[in-house]
Amino acid sequence: LRKIFLTGLIMLIDPQEGSKKILRLVIATVISLLYFGALLAFRPYKRQGNYNLAFLSNFLLISCFSLGIILKLCDEDENVRGADNNGSQSFCSRFIGDSYNSYAASFLVVTLLLSMLLVTICLVVINTVMEIRAPTVYMRSTGHAPILELPEGCTFHAFMSHK
Repeated sequence: LRKIFLTGLIMLIDPQEGSKKILRLVIATVISLLYFGALLAFRPYKRQGNYNLAFLSNFLLISCFSLGIILKLCDEDENVRGADNNGSQSFCSRFIGDSYNSYAASFLVVTLLLSMLLVTICLVVINTVMEIRAPTVYMRSTGHAPILELPEGCTFHAFMSHK
């Protein structure tokens, strides 16, 4: 449901001017935060690796939406300052920082996204190495892992490792 909303239904919000406004980013951030809260509260994944990956991907999604809001605010301030230069403090400098203009905000966003990408790749590599090194039981007669699929109609399965 979250994926459908974030990929399709979000386009129905203000179809004429929506791509130029912040409303879509704010709504997407709120939806992602709600899912993040549900993920933390209910822990819907059995395997810890799957949970960690879902946690990290949702955190990255929230970060991307938040950084998009920063970009939009600083870009709008640049456009407004170019048209009306009355000396008042801009929205971007008031809430993000005095040293940020649209270029600095873009540089910050790219830097943070690259660092998050690097952290994600490192975690995926660590999880992959841990899965590869996990101990596995092998059949002495075949040298392969045992096939433990239950035939249809069976409810129990016995595995005898010794004679």
